[in-house]
Amino acid sequence: MKNKPTCGGLPVELLYMLLLCLIALTVVILMKIVGLILVIALLTLPAAVAAMFTRGLGRMMAIASALSLGFTLTGGLIVSYNLNLPSGAVIVIIAGLGYLAALVLKKNCPRDGGGGAAPRGGRRLTSCEIMAKMGGKNTR
Repeated sequence: MKNKPTCGGLPVELLYMLLLCLIALTVVILMKIVGLILVIALLTLPAAVAAMFTRGLGRMMAIASALSLGFTLTGGLIVSYNLNLPSGAVIVIIAGLGYLAALVLKKNCPRDGGGGAAPRGGRRLTSCEIMAKMGGKNTR
Protein backbone atom coordinates (compact mmCIF):
# COMPACT_ATOMS: atom_id res chain seq x y z
CA MET A 1 0.00 0.00 0.00
CA LYS A 2 1.36 3.38 -1.03
CA ASN A 3 1.54 6.12 1.56
CA LYS A 4 -0.11 9.23 0.04
CA PRO A 5 0.55 12.50 1.84
CA THR A 6 -2.30 14.95 2.16
CA CYS A 7 -2.27 18.59 3.06
CA GLY A 8 -5.61 20.21 3.64
CA GLY A 9 -7.25 18.41 0.74
CA LEU A 10 -4.72 19.64 -1.82
CA PRO A 11 -3.52 17.26 -4.55
CA VAL A 12 0.01 16.93 -3.17
CA GLU A 13 1.31 14.53 -5.81
CA LEU A 14 0.03 16.73 -8.64
CA LEU A 15 1.56 19.84 -7.07
CA TYR A 16 4.86 18.00 -6.54
CA MET A 17 4.98 16.91 -10.19
CA LEU A 18 4.09 20.46 -11.28
CA LEU A 19 6.94 21.82 -9.16
CA LEU A 20 9.39 19.33 -10.68
CA CYS A 21 8.25 20.21 -14.20
CA LEU A 22 8.62 23.93 -13.54
CA ILE A 23 12.13 23.43 -12.14
CA ALA A 24 13.09 21.33 -15.17
CA LEU A 25 11.66 23.96 -17.53
CA THR A 26 13.54 26.70 -15.69
CA VAL A 27 16.83 24.82 -15.93
CA VAL A 28 16.38 24.05 -19.64
CA ILE A 29 15.50 27.63 -20.54
CA LEU A 30 18.22 29.19 -18.40
CA MET A 31 20.88 26.75 -19.63
CA LYS A 32 20.52 28.19 -23.13
CA ILE A 33 20.66 31.74 -21.81
CA VAL A 34 23.29 31.83 -19.08
CA GLY A 35 25.07 28.51 -18.63
CA LEU A 36 25.29 25.69 -16.12
CA ILE A 37 27.26 27.33 -13.30
CA LEU A 38 25.03 30.39 -13.21
CA VAL A 39 21.87 28.23 -13.24
CA ILE A 40 23.10 26.15 -10.32
CA ALA A 41 24.21 29.24 -8.40
CA LEU A 42 20.94 31.10 -8.92
CA LEU A 43 18.84 28.06 -7.99
CA THR A 44 20.73 27.10 -4.85
CA LEU A 45 22.40 30.12 -3.23
CA PRO A 46 19.33 32.40 -2.85
CA ALA A 47 17.26 29.47 -1.59
CA ALA A 48 19.97 28.56 0.93
CA VAL A 49 20.15 32.15 2.19
CA ALA A 50 16.36 32.41 2.45
CA ALA A 51 16.18 29.09 4.31
CA MET A 52 18.53 30.45 6.96
CA PHE A 53 16.14 33.21 7.94
CA THR A 54 12.64 31.83 7.41
CA ARG A 55 10.74 28.59 7.88
CA GLY A 56 7.65 29.03 5.70
CA LEU A 57 7.91 27.77 2.12
CA GLY A 58 5.98 30.67 0.59
CA ARG A 59 8.08 33.27 2.36
CA MET A 60 11.27 31.38 1.50
CA MET A 61 10.33 31.31 -2.18
CA ALA A 62 9.58 35.04 -2.19
CA ILE A 63 12.82 35.91 -0.41
CA ALA A 64 14.86 33.60 -2.68
CA SER A 65 13.31 35.18 -5.78
CA ALA A 66 14.07 38.67 -4.52
CA LEU A 67 17.63 37.68 -3.64
CA SER A 68 18.16 36.11 -7.05
CA LEU A 69 16.90 39.27 -8.72
CA GLY A 70 19.11 41.39 -6.48
CA PHE A 71 22.21 39.27 -7.11
CA THR A 72 21.57 39.44 -10.85
CA LEU A 73 20.49 43.01 -11.50
CA THR A 74 21.86 45.30 -8.83
CA GLY A 75 24.90 43.24 -8.02
CA GLY A 76 26.09 41.28 -10.99
CA LEU A 77 25.08 43.28 -14.03
CA ILE A 78 25.89 46.72 -12.65
CA VAL A 79 29.26 45.65 -11.23
CA SER A 80 30.21 43.70 -14.35
CA TYR A 81 29.25 46.62 -16.60
CA ASN A 82 31.20 49.18 -14.57
CA LEU A 83 34.30 46.98 -14.19
CA ASN A 84 34.08 45.50 -17.71
CA LEU A 85 33.99 41.91 -16.42
CA PRO A 86 31.95 38.88 -17.57
CA SER A 87 28.49 39.12 -16.07
CA GLY A 88 27.97 35.41 -15.29
CA ALA A 89 31.12 35.15 -13.20
CA VAL A 90 30.37 38.37 -11.32
CA ILE A 91 26.80 37.24 -10.56
CA VAL A 92 28.06 33.93 -9.15
CA ILE A 93 30.73 35.69 -7.07
CA ILE A 94 28.22 38.18 -5.67
CA ALA A 95 25.73 35.39 -4.88
CA GLY A 96 28.51 33.47 -3.12
CA LEU A 97 29.50 36.56 -1.15
CA GLY A 98 25.85 37.06 -0.22
CA TYR A 99 25.72 33.48 1.08
CA LEU A 100 28.91 33.98 3.11
CA ALA A 101 27.54 37.23 4.53
CA ALA A 102 24.33 35.43 5.52
CA LEU A 103 26.36 32.71 7.26
CA VAL A 104 28.28 35.32 9.26
CA LEU A 105 25.08 37.21 10.08
CA LYS A 106 23.28 34.05 11.16
CA LYS A 107 26.19 32.96 13.35
CA ASN A 108 26.61 36.35 15.04
CA CYS A 109 22.91 37.22 15.39
CA PRO A 110 20.95 34.03 16.08
CA ARG A 111 17.20 34.54 16.49
CA ASP A 112 16.25 30.97 17.29
CA GLY A 113 19.47 29.60 18.73
CA GLY A 114 20.85 28.53 15.34
CA GLY A 115 24.58 29.07 15.47
CA GLY A 116 24.99 31.13 18.64
CA ALA A 117 26.58 30.21 21.92
CA ALA A 118 25.95 26.81 23.47
CA PRO A 119 23.41 26.55 26.29
CA ARG A 120 24.48 26.72 29.93
CA GLY A 121 25.36 23.02 30.02
CA GLY A 122 28.25 23.69 27.65
CA ARG A 123 26.99 21.70 24.66
CA ARG A 124 24.01 21.68 22.35
CA LEU A 125 21.32 19.07 22.82
CA THR A 126 20.55 16.59 20.07
CA SER A 127 17.02 16.34 18.74
CA CYS A 128 16.58 13.03 20.59
CA GLU A 129 17.62 14.64 23.88
CA ILE A 130 15.19 17.51 23.32
CA MET A 131 12.36 15.08 22.60
CA ALA A 132 13.22 13.07 25.73
CA LYS A 133 13.08 16.23 27.87
CA MET A 134 9.71 17.10 26.36
CA GLY A 135 8.40 13.64 27.17
CA GLY A 136 8.41 12.32 23.60
CA LYS A 137 9.81 9.06 22.28
CA ASN A 138 13.51 8.69 21.69
CA THR A 139 13.74 7.31 18.16
CA ARG A 140 17.38 6.23 18.24
